[in-house]
Amino acid sequence: MISDSEVRVVQSYLAELYDLSKERAGIQRKMEHTEAALRSILSLHDEDEVQPYLEQIEANIHPEGFTDAIRRILRGNHAQALAATDVKERLPQAGFPLDGYVNPLASIHTILKRLAKTPDVKAIVGRDGATRYQWVGKVPSITRAYIPRGSFAERSFAQEDAKKRKK
Repeated sequence: MISDSEVRVVQSYLAELYDLSKERAGIQRKMEHTEAALRSILSLHDEDEVQPYLEQIEANIHPEGFTDAIRRILRGNHAQALAATDVKERLPQAGFPLDGYVNPLASIHTILKRLAKTPDVKAIVGRDGATRYQWVGKVPSITRAYIPRGSFAERSFAQEDAKKRKK
């Protein structure tokens, strides 16, 4: 049976958990508004120019696993096919440390083979017999999905649209 003192401790932790949950919801709303503002500003520029910023947004919002990191590397290099060793070299540069993996190349090969079974990744066997993998799926683009009212981005889009109408 739970003692009175344990009940008080449990209730205290439940109250703290409730408060943290409310705080998390507020932080989530702030993150959504900040992301929307960032994407609105970035949409004013050439996509190649802002790609590093888009990747930073994704990395901050959606902490990724091994498969997601490989997916991101393939998508970011969609113009070329990459070997598993190329992917391995790029992972630490892309912010995904391989520390703690005894044989990361084996895991990379497994993930690439699994991704090649999806419509987004194509396995290409070269004349040398080596398999390379290329992203053939849709590459996300910047949209004006949400622009906060009265924001700098809203004014910038209005000015841009006005210029286009005058032409």
